Amino acid sequence: MKQQVKLIDICVQRQVLEQKLQNNWLNNIYDGNDENSRTLILKFNTVPEKTFLLVESGKRIHSIATGFTSIRNSPTWFVGKLRKHLKNQRLLCINQIAGDRVLDIHFANDYHLILELYDRGNFLLTLSDYTIVCSARTKPYEIKNKLVQVSYKYPMESTGT
Repeated sequence: MKQQVKLIDICVQRQVLEQKLQNNWLNNIYDGNDENSRTLILKFNTVPEKTFLLVESGKRIHSIATGFTSIRNSPTWFVGKLRKHLKNQRLLCINQIAGDRVLDIHFANDYHLILELYDRGNFLLTLSDYTIVCSARTKPYEIKNKLVQVSYKYPMESTGT
């Protein structure tokens, strides 16, 4: 079993997911695990059936065709924040940031969900100018000597990993 996603995997998955999900509505967001926010499941209203996008921080991203039932009684604070800003929004596009293992999911309300799929990874919600609103990893960290934390701009240049 793969332990880490490769750059080529991200390139291919980005194209496949964008074809499948572009211009579809995000119905809901769930925690994919009952202990932390390292796994997210995004539910899209695609035709003929709903599509579930599973994202595990730093590990994998793929769609799930079968139904999904939430394993938590209530969402984590991070999923709650994502629901507040992204629920019932239309996905405009999925971009790869600086040719790295980072995906940028852009929604119609001009919010971006940044998915870091390298090392430990992270999920970040940003405004249209990439100012970070919230992050699954609450402790600040650096990418190319630039601090990544709430109210800072997300560094759009390559992470070099």
